Amino acid sequence: MRFEPEIVTALQHLKWWDYDARKMTGLVPDLPIEEFVEWFTDRKQSNEFSLYKPRTFEI
Repeated sequence: MRFEPEIVTALQHLKWWDYDARKMTGLVPDLPIEEFVEWFTDRKQSNEFSLYKPRTFEI
């Protein structure tokens, strides 16, 4: 596995992929994953991020 099981569990719990990446200012691309989990957790708890809700189109 690429990450330790605890990190995988934390990432799954955070559901970071559901949030608008454009709002993630200050994120360092090569931040160690443990620091990302802490960084994201802090911001999620303070409601800094909004869920990503892309526009939908009907065809």
